[in-house]
Amino acid sequence: MAINNNKAVDLITYSFPCQDLSVAGSFYGFNKGMSKNSNTRSSLLWEIGRILTELKVKNKLPKFLLLENVPNMISSRHIPEYIKWKKFLYDLGYKTKTYKHSAYDHGIPQIRKRVYAISILNTDLPFDKKEYEIKCCDSLPLKLEKENSIKTKTLKDIIKQDYSIKKYKDEALKANPNRTISRKKMFDENFVLNDFKKHKYARTLTTRQDRHPNAGVIDLRKTSIECKDLSKAKYRFLTTREAYLLMGFSEKDYERVKKQNIKEAKLYQQAGNSIVVNAIIPVIKKIQELNNE
Repeated sequence: MAINNNKAVDLITYSFPCQDLSVAGSFYGFNKGMSKNSNTRSSLLWEIGRILTELKVKNKLPKFLLLENVPNMISSRHIPEYIKWKKFLYDLGYKTKTYKHSAYDHGIPQIRKRVYAISILNTDLPFDKKEYEIKCCDSLPLKLEKENSIKTKTLKDIIKQDYSIKKYKDEALKANPNRTISRKKMFDENFVLNDFKKHKYARTLTTRQDRHPNAGVIDLRKTSIECKDLSKAKYRFLTTREAYLLMGFSEKDYERVKKQNIKEAKLYQQAGNSIVVNAIIPVIKKIQELNNE
Protein backbone atom coordinates (compact mmCIF):
# COMPACT_ATOMS: atom_id res chain seq x y z
CA MET A 1 0.00 0.00 0.00
CA ALA A 2 1.43 3.38 -1.01
CA ILE A 3 0.96 6.05 1.64
CA ASN A 4 -0.14 9.38 0.16
CA ASN A 5 1.60 12.24 1.95
CA ASN A 6 -0.88 14.86 0.77
CA LYS A 7 -4.35 13.51 1.48
CA ALA A 8 -5.84 12.10 4.65
CA VAL A 9 -7.59 8.72 4.52
CA ASP A 10 -11.02 8.51 6.15
CA LEU A 11 -11.56 4.75 5.95
CA ILE A 12 -9.38 1.70 5.41
CA THR A 13 -11.19 -1.55 4.69
CA TYR A 14 -9.17 -4.68 5.22
CA SER A 15 -9.45 -8.40 5.37
CA PHE A 16 -6.94 -11.20 5.04
CA PRO A 17 -6.92 -14.77 3.71
CA CYS A 18 -9.25 -17.00 5.72
CA GLN A 19 -7.73 -20.40 4.84
CA ASP A 20 -5.70 -20.62 8.04
CA LEU A 21 -8.79 -19.82 10.12
CA SER A 22 -10.98 -22.45 8.53
CA VAL A 23 -12.34 -25.52 10.28
CA ALA A 24 -10.68 -27.65 7.61
CA GLY A 25 -7.31 -26.01 8.24
CA SER A 26 -7.64 -26.63 11.98
CA PHE A 27 -8.61 -30.25 11.35
CA TYR A 28 -5.40 -30.81 9.41
CA GLY A 29 -3.30 -29.22 12.14
CA PHE A 30 -2.79 -25.79 10.64
CA ASN A 31 -3.47 -24.07 13.93
CA LYS A 32 -1.32 -20.95 13.70
CA GLY A 33 -4.18 -18.97 12.21
CA MET A 34 -3.47 -15.25 12.12
CA SER A 35 -0.67 -15.35 14.69
CA LYS A 36 1.94 -12.68 14.16
CA ASN A 37 5.18 -13.87 12.47
CA SER A 38 3.64 -17.30 11.79
CA ASN A 39 4.11 -16.92 8.02
CA THR A 40 0.57 -18.13 7.40
CA ARG A 41 -1.61 -16.46 4.82
CA SER A 42 -3.94 -15.28 7.57
CA SER A 43 -1.03 -13.63 9.40
CA LEU A 44 -1.11 -10.97 6.65
CA LEU A 45 -3.43 -9.23 9.12
CA TRP A 46 -0.30 -7.91 10.81
CA GLU A 47 0.87 -6.27 7.59
CA ILE A 48 -2.15 -4.00 8.07
CA GLY A 49 -0.68 -3.33 11.50
CA ARG A 50 2.62 -2.33 9.90
CA ILE A 51 0.82 0.06 7.54
CA LEU A 52 -1.14 1.62 10.39
CA THR A 53 2.06 2.08 12.40
CA GLU A 54 3.61 3.94 9.46
CA LEU A 55 0.49 6.08 9.10
CA LYS A 56 0.62 6.99 12.79
CA VAL A 57 4.20 8.22 12.42
CA LYS A 58 2.99 10.46 9.59
CA ASN A 59 -0.07 11.53 11.62
CA LYS A 60 -2.24 10.08 8.83
CA LEU A 61 -4.29 7.43 10.66
CA PRO A 62 -7.80 7.10 9.17
CA LYS A 63 -10.80 7.78 11.37
CA PHE A 64 -12.36 4.39 10.59
CA LEU A 65 -11.17 0.85 9.97
CA LEU A 66 -13.42 -1.92 8.67
CA LEU A 67 -12.54 -5.62 8.92
CA GLU A 68 -14.46 -8.49 7.29
CA ASN A 69 -13.71 -12.18 7.64
CA VAL A 70 -15.14 -15.61 8.41
CA PRO A 71 -16.83 -16.28 11.78
CA ASN A 72 -14.15 -18.80 12.74
CA MET A 73 -11.92 -15.76 13.32
CA ILE A 74 -13.64 -15.32 16.69
CA SER A 75 -13.81 -19.02 17.56
CA SER A 76 -12.20 -20.18 20.80
CA ARG A 77 -9.17 -21.33 18.80
CA HIS A 78 -8.46 -17.97 17.18
CA ILE A 79 -9.98 -15.30 19.42
CA PRO A 80 -6.84 -14.91 21.61
CA GLU A 81 -5.02 -13.57 18.56
CA TYR A 82 -7.97 -11.38 17.64
CA ILE A 83 -7.90 -9.93 21.17
CA LYS A 84 -4.19 -9.13 20.63
CA TRP A 85 -5.17 -7.38 17.41
CA LYS A 86 -7.82 -5.30 19.19
CA LYS A 87 -5.26 -4.43 21.87
CA PHE A 88 -2.85 -3.30 19.13
CA LEU A 89 -5.57 -1.08 17.64
CA TYR A 90 -6.48 0.28 21.07
CA ASP A 91 -2.86 1.30 21.66
CA LEU A 92 -2.97 3.19 18.36
CA GLY A 93 -6.05 5.07 19.58
CA TYR A 94 -8.85 2.94 18.13
CA LYS A 95 -11.90 1.51 19.86
CA THR A 96 -13.39 -1.53 18.14
CA LYS A 97 -16.83 -3.11 17.98
CA THR A 98 -17.31 -6.57 16.51
CA TYR A 99 -20.44 -7.65 14.63
CA LYS A 100 -21.56 -10.95 13.14
CA HIS A 101 -24.42 -11.44 10.75
CA SER A 102 -25.56 -13.63 7.88
CA ALA A 103 -26.62 -12.72 4.37
CA TYR A 104 -29.88 -14.54 5.12
CA ASP A 105 -30.72 -11.94 7.77
CA HIS A 106 -30.40 -9.21 5.16
CA GLY A 107 -32.67 -10.41 2.40
CA ILE A 108 -30.39 -12.81 0.50
CA PRO A 109 -31.20 -16.56 0.46
CA GLN A 110 -27.72 -17.69 1.45
CA ILE A 111 -26.39 -18.79 4.83
CA ARG A 112 -23.18 -16.79 4.71
CA LYS A 113 -22.07 -15.72 8.17
CA ARG A 114 -19.33 -13.13 8.39
CA VAL A 115 -17.63 -11.08 11.09
CA TYR A 116 -17.29 -7.32 10.70
CA ALA A 117 -15.26 -5.10 13.01
CA ILE A 118 -15.58 -1.32 13.03
CA SER A 119 -12.73 0.62 14.65
CA ILE A 120 -12.98 4.36 15.37
CA LEU A 121 -10.01 6.61 16.10
CA ASN A 122 -9.99 8.87 19.15
CA THR A 123 -13.71 8.54 19.78
CA ASP A 124 -15.58 9.52 22.91
CA LEU A 125 -18.28 6.98 22.17
CA PRO A 126 -18.97 4.65 25.11
CA PHE A 127 -16.77 1.74 24.12
CA ASP A 128 -15.41 -0.42 26.92
CA LYS A 129 -11.83 0.72 27.47
CA LYS A 130 -10.88 -2.80 28.48
CA GLU A 131 -12.80 -4.43 25.64
CA TYR A 132 -9.68 -6.18 24.38
CA GLU A 133 -9.48 -8.09 27.67
CA ILE A 134 -12.95 -9.66 27.36
CA LYS A 135 -12.84 -13.45 27.42
CA CYS A 136 -13.92 -15.25 24.28
CA CYS A 137 -17.06 -16.66 25.86
CA ASP A 138 -18.23 -13.11 26.72
CA SER A 139 -17.21 -11.47 23.46
CA LEU A 140 -20.57 -11.85 21.78
CA PRO A 141 -20.78 -9.96 18.47
CA LEU A 142 -23.34 -7.19 18.22
CA LYS A 143 -26.23 -7.39 15.77
CA LEU A 144 -26.66 -5.11 12.78
CA GLU A 145 -30.22 -4.32 11.78
CA LYS A 146 -31.47 -5.06 8.28
CA GLU A 147 -31.81 -2.04 6.00
CA ASN A 148 -35.58 -1.67 5.49
CA SER A 149 -35.24 -0.39 1.93
CA ILE A 150 -33.60 -3.64 0.77
CA LYS A 151 -36.00 -6.04 -0.91
CA THR A 152 -35.86 -9.62 0.32
CA LYS A 153 -35.07 -12.13 -2.44
CA THR A 154 -35.88 -15.82 -2.57
CA LEU A 155 -34.16 -18.68 -4.33
CA LYS A 156 -36.92 -18.51 -6.92
CA ASP A 157 -35.74 -14.96 -7.71
CA ILE A 158 -32.12 -16.13 -8.00
CA ILE A 159 -32.37 -19.41 -9.94
CA LYS A 160 -32.95 -18.73 -13.64
CA GLN A 161 -35.00 -21.65 -14.94
CA ASP A 162 -36.75 -20.02 -17.88
CA TYR A 163 -34.69 -21.81 -20.50
CA SER A 164 -36.74 -20.27 -23.30
CA ILE A 165 -34.50 -17.23 -22.71
CA LYS A 166 -31.35 -17.95 -24.68
CA LYS A 167 -28.80 -16.44 -22.28
CA TYR A 168 -30.21 -18.40 -19.35
CA LYS A 169 -30.24 -21.60 -21.38
CA ASP A 170 -26.68 -21.12 -22.64
CA GLU A 171 -25.39 -20.36 -19.15
CA ALA A 172 -27.22 -23.35 -17.68
CA LEU A 173 -25.76 -25.72 -20.28
CA LYS A 174 -22.27 -24.42 -19.47
CA ALA A 175 -22.92 -25.24 -15.81
CA ASN A 176 -24.04 -28.81 -16.55
CA PRO A 177 -21.08 -31.08 -15.70
CA ASN A 178 -20.17 -34.45 -17.10
CA ARG A 179 -21.59 -37.42 -15.25
CA THR A 180 -18.84 -39.03 -13.17
CA ILE A 181 -18.80 -41.26 -10.11
CA SER A 182 -17.06 -38.58 -8.06
CA ARG A 183 -19.75 -36.00 -8.92
CA LYS A 184 -22.66 -38.26 -7.95
CA LYS A 185 -22.08 -37.28 -4.32
CA MET A 186 -22.60 -33.61 -5.21
CA PHE A 187 -26.15 -34.28 -6.37
CA ASP A 188 -26.99 -36.72 -3.57
CA GLU A 189 -25.66 -34.67 -0.65
CA ASN A 190 -25.96 -30.97 -1.56
CA PHE A 191 -29.03 -28.77 -1.44
CA VAL A 192 -31.25 -29.04 -4.53
CA LEU A 193 -31.86 -25.33 -4.83
CA ASN A 194 -34.84 -25.51 -7.18
CA ASP A 195 -36.75 -27.60 -4.67
CA PHE A 196 -38.15 -24.35 -3.33
CA LYS A 197 -40.49 -25.97 -0.81
CA LYS A 198 -37.66 -27.84 0.87
CA HIS A 199 -34.86 -25.26 0.66
CA LYS A 200 -35.22 -21.58 1.47
CA TYR A 201 -31.54 -20.73 1.12
CA ALA A 202 -28.23 -21.86 -0.36
CA ARG A 203 -25.15 -22.83 1.53
CA THR A 204 -22.22 -20.38 1.55
CA LEU A 205 -21.09 -19.57 -1.97
CA THR A 206 -17.43 -20.43 -2.53
CA THR A 207 -15.01 -19.68 -5.36
CA ARG A 208 -15.79 -22.98 -7.11
CA GLN A 209 -19.03 -24.86 -7.60
CA ASP A 210 -17.56 -28.07 -9.03
CA ARG A 211 -16.71 -29.29 -5.56
CA HIS A 212 -18.28 -31.00 -2.55
CA PRO A 213 -19.83 -29.51 -0.57
CA ASN A 214 -20.97 -26.54 -2.61
CA ALA A 215 -23.68 -23.88 -2.38
CA GLY A 216 -26.18 -26.26 -3.95
CA VAL A 217 -27.20 -27.75 -7.28
CA ILE A 218 -30.15 -27.34 -9.67
CA ASP A 219 -32.11 -30.43 -10.78
CA LEU A 220 -32.49 -30.59 -14.57
CA ARG A 221 -34.82 -33.57 -14.67
CA LYS A 222 -38.14 -32.85 -16.41
CA THR A 223 -36.81 -29.56 -17.78
CA SER A 224 -36.34 -28.58 -21.41
CA ILE A 225 -32.56 -28.94 -21.13
CA GLU A 226 -32.45 -32.33 -19.46
CA CYS A 227 -29.81 -34.22 -21.41
CA LYS A 228 -30.69 -37.72 -22.55
CA ASP A 229 -26.99 -38.37 -23.04
CA LEU A 230 -25.88 -40.47 -20.04
CA SER A 231 -22.48 -38.79 -20.16
CA LYS A 232 -23.99 -35.61 -18.68
CA ALA A 233 -25.24 -35.15 -15.13
CA LYS A 234 -28.93 -34.71 -14.40
CA TYR A 235 -28.22 -31.48 -12.56
CA ARG A 236 -26.23 -28.31 -12.98
CA PHE A 237 -24.27 -25.96 -10.78
CA LEU A 238 -25.15 -22.34 -10.14
CA THR A 239 -24.30 -20.26 -13.18
CA THR A 240 -21.95 -17.30 -12.80
CA ARG A 241 -24.98 -15.01 -13.15
CA GLU A 242 -26.76 -16.78 -10.29
CA ALA A 243 -23.58 -16.65 -8.20
CA TYR A 244 -23.50 -12.86 -8.56
CA LEU A 245 -27.20 -12.58 -7.75
CA LEU A 246 -26.64 -14.71 -4.66
CA MET A 247 -24.12 -12.10 -3.51
CA GLY A 248 -26.67 -9.30 -3.81
CA PHE A 249 -25.56 -7.91 -7.17
CA SER A 250 -28.11 -7.10 -9.86
CA GLU A 251 -28.28 -8.63 -13.31
CA LYS A 252 -27.17 -5.25 -14.69
CA ASP A 253 -24.07 -5.46 -12.47
CA TYR A 254 -23.38 -8.95 -13.80
CA GLU A 255 -23.84 -7.90 -17.43
CA ARG A 256 -21.33 -5.08 -16.98
CA VAL A 257 -18.77 -7.50 -15.57
CA LYS A 258 -19.50 -10.10 -18.25
CA LYS A 259 -18.69 -7.56 -20.97
CA GLN A 260 -15.09 -7.52 -19.74
CA ASN A 261 -14.59 -11.02 -21.21
CA ILE A 262 -13.55 -12.48 -17.87
CA LYS A 263 -13.16 -16.26 -17.80
CA GLU A 264 -15.90 -18.32 -16.15
CA ALA A 265 -13.59 -19.64 -13.43
CA LYS A 266 -12.57 -16.09 -12.55
CA LEU A 267 -16.21 -14.94 -12.39
CA TYR A 268 -16.98 -17.71 -9.90
CA GLN A 269 -13.89 -16.73 -7.95
CA GLN A 270 -14.87 -13.06 -7.85
CA ALA A 271 -18.37 -13.89 -6.66
CA GLY A 272 -17.19 -16.32 -3.99
CA ASN A 273 -14.63 -13.84 -2.64
CA SER A 274 -17.03 -10.92 -2.60
CA ILE A 275 -19.00 -9.44 0.28
CA VAL A 276 -22.79 -9.72 0.09
CA VAL A 277 -24.05 -6.29 -0.95
CA ASN A 278 -27.10 -6.45 1.33
CA ALA A 279 -24.90 -7.33 4.31
CA ILE A 280 -22.32 -4.57 3.85
CA ILE A 281 -24.89 -1.75 3.48
CA PRO A 282 -25.90 -1.83 7.19
CA VAL A 283 -22.20 -1.84 8.15
CA ILE A 284 -21.50 1.30 6.10
CA LYS A 285 -24.63 2.93 7.50
CA LYS A 286 -23.43 2.09 11.01
CA ILE A 287 -20.12 3.83 10.25
CA GLN A 288 -22.03 6.89 8.99
CA GLU A 289 -24.17 6.83 12.13
CA LEU A 290 -21.11 6.64 14.39
CA ASN A 291 -19.45 9.42 12.42
CA ASN A 292 -22.42 11.70 13.07
CA GLU A 293 -22.56 11.05 16.81
